[in-house]
Amino acid sequence: MVEPLAIMREQQDRFLAVRALCTHMTCILNFNELNATLDCPCHGSSFELDGTVVTGPARQPLRVLPTRFDGTMLSVILGGA
Repeated sequence: MVEPLAIMREQQDRFLAVRALCTHMTCILNFNELNATLDCPCHGSSFELDGTVVTGPARQPLRVLPTRFDGTMLSVILGGA
């Protein structure tokens, strides 16, 4: 199964990863460069890069995935919280 992710660099050595599927109807989200949001092309939901809902109809935030960065390699833990 393919799990689309959105990964953002928060600081030089710190990353944030979220599951890039809308929590309303599981459509794949698009990055909106103008607003710096993740937007759903299906029903218009919008999320902050940290997964917080900005605009519905989605009510649940995006799933945040743990990351590890050792200075060279970034790992995203898919089985995490």
